[in-house]
Amino acid sequence: MVSLYGLDLLYGFGVDKDNPAPKYNIDLFIKCCTQKESLGKIPAYTQWECWRSGQATGRLVGGYLQAVSGLFQTKYWPLLREVIFFCETLETQPHAIERQLTIIEANGFFDNVTGMIIGKLVDCEEKEYMGLLSDLKEIVLDITRNYNFPVIANADFGHDITNMPMPEGLLAQMEAEDLSIELIEPMVY
Repeated sequence: MVSLYGLDLLYGFGVDKDNPAPKYNIDLFIKCCTQKESLGKIPAYTQWECWRSGQATGRLVGGYLQAVSGLFQTKYWPLLREVIFFCETLETQPHAIERQLTIIEANGFFDNVTGMIIGKLVDCEEKEYMGLLSDLKEIVLDITRNYNFPVIANADFGHDITNMPMPEGLLAQMEAEDLSIELIEPMVY
């Protein structure tokens, strides 16, 4: 069963729909949930970043980083191979993000990951160890250095004004250099 990681009622559907960002969110959500064809390439609303080049195909799996790291290796974690992992977080300092990613990496999380998409990291500045850690890009690339999968960052989902739909379990394709994310299966039939 595919579930949709995306808009919530209050800050997603309950905002000014004439504002361009909520309109982007709601239009993509409606298309994803109602059309019988795949959504295809998801248009970027903001500027995405290529952190590691390459292309990947896999099923979308992920969400809020703290939830992902807490569910991994439980009976609730999906048993999928070849996944494109997506994550985002809110008000989490880089040293805590580094710890969560290091723990899941040490437990084999990235063995089945073909690509990674990082959404908006809102209010994630370092406060406790300011000036002592690498930036988040370096942290992510260092922790995943043995896997060499492509990484797109700053994509339009997370605890921010933009929230493109990320259908969990749906087959997707990404090309990091082109900053392209494409849903290649429809969510509904």
